Amino acid sequence: MKRLTILCLCVALLLSLPFAAHAKNFDVVPTSNDQIEVGDTYGKGDGELKIFDKDGNLIIHKKGKIDKSIISIKSTQFDNGNYGGVTDAWWYYYIFGWLTGSGPKAEGTTYTYAHDGNSDYLSAYVKLYVNGTKKAEDSASDTDVGEVTAYCDHLYYSNVGGPILPCRATTSHKVIDSKYGWNASFTTDDSF
Repeated sequence: MKRLTILCLCVALLLSLPFAAHAKNFDVVPTSNDQIEVGDTYGKGDGELKIFDKDGNLIIHKKGKIDKSIISIKSTQFDNGNYGGVTDAWWYYYIFGWLTGSGPKAEGTTYTYAHDGNSDYLSAYVKLYVNGTKKAEDSASDTDVGEVTAYCDHLYYSNVGGPILPCRATTSHKVIDSKYGWNASFTTDDSF
């Protein structure tokens, strides 16, 4: 009985190791399943970021690797108010979904840094396209907030061969702030 218990514990430990592994973001599509673990991604953190000053002038427009510190910056450059948005799309790997379970995910965030606190209204509406066809969408909106985020996914693919379909996400952003006179609408997107 003692041997059976030890054997069961060893098997349980071996089966739990893949779930304990640290997920990573791939800069290039992995070439084999041996490299992939549950939760690994391709293209996460690569997206489009736009930041506008209090007068509505586009002051930062970046595509590619998005440093989260840029989004949350509150330096003297932006103390008089700013707003912006970001879209990020990536491929999510789920290695135990042999026929499905892997696929593209997307998120779109609208944010504001008003000098006197939150803005009156923010919204984000993200749409996810696979091979030119809209597969998923989500929206988020709120009043008297500093940030809203919408998420969507389309996890219907085998992970074999990696992300082979062209995928794109587009977010429509809306910012309203009566103090600054903001009634801004703009879009950001990401693709791989």
